[in-house]
Amino acid sequence: MSTASGGLQALHRLAVTLRLQLDRTTMDVGAPDGGPQVARLVKEGDLRRRLAYDILTGPELDERAGQLTSYGALGTDGGVIGVVNPSHGRHRVPDGEIHPLVGLRRGRRADNPAHWTVAQPGLPPLTGEAVGLPTRLTFNRVAEFASNQGLDLWMFDHVTPLHFHYGAKDSPGFSVSRSPGRARFEITVHDLRVDRRLPLALLAAISQYVLASPLTEAVDAANIARRLLRRPKK
Repeated sequence: MSTASGGLQALHRLAVTLRLQLDRTTMDVGAPDGGPQVARLVKEGDLRRRLAYDILTGPELDERAGQLTSYGALGTDGGVIGVVNPSHGRHRVPDGEIHPLVGLRRGRRADNPAHWTVAQPGLPPLTGEAVGLPTRLTFNRVAEFASNQGLDLWMFDHVTPLHFHYGAKDSPGFSVSRSPGRARFEITVHDLRVDRRLPLALLAAISQYVLASPLTEAVDAANIARRLLRRPKK
């Protein structure tokens, strides 16, 4: 593990605040009880754009500690830290066939984070589960069917607390949660072997593909309008 990510790796609990702008998406990472910020994830473009976040750490948040996307994370040397596998069932893609910067070459992404797995070398695959009645009611087979029919209840998602756990028989893994109506997540690492950049990649996936809110929809609409206005006239 790089020395640049040392401060990030020292945290057992992380608070992550998502900040949306028209030309940039940022995640600020620190301890839940306050204190100095230990990392910043930055990517150019809006939340839904499939670009990599740069992971910045250090006292001035100017030391690169790799890159991550909704499919996993890379170290500063370009080596794969691990992957987030969003496929399941008959569409299941082997973890080894997923590259953090490329994603799925085949198969279908599952919209339900409880179906996702997180794979880190040296650990068993950490499988997801929804925790708590509100999350289980939102992410179930009925909601999956509605999503496949294009009937996403995004306002319901926005006011519902989220809590997912990723673990295995030989690893307690980690948990991620979000309070209703907030762009702030919390990560609790139960297995200290987990590289903290992988739960952050998972949050990138949840933010990009699962969550919706009035603000994200407004930013998306504004970016679509800007792209249309920039098109050259025939």
